[in-house]
Amino acid sequence: MTANGWVQIGTFVAILLVLVRPLGGYMTAVFDGRVGFLRPIERGIYALCGADERREQHWLAYGFGMLLFHAAGFLLLSDRYNLVPWITTNALLPSRCWRNIIDVRVT
Repeated sequence: MTANGWVQIGTFVAILLVLVRPLGGYMTAVFDGRVGFLRPIERGIYALCGADERREQHWLAYGFGMLLFHAAGFLLLSDRYNLVPWITTNALLPSRCWRNIIDVRVT
């Protein structure tokens, strides 16, 4: 590894060490409910989604939500993958069979 790499790693670690206390204190205050300048926006999003912030989410509902989110993302990205030949002039595009789509989207 070069000297430049070691300097970058050292700088990154130093920045992290400097920011640990202030960011940790801020996160603690937010999680305890003492700080909340974005609270009105958060309440609006909860109301829009029909979520109750005082109630815990069941693990099955969480799992179903995660599966639904990833399935929607997969479908959205596979649609964009199918549109590539019409929005670019690159002649070296891979074939658009479903195996390539799944390989690209899952990885």
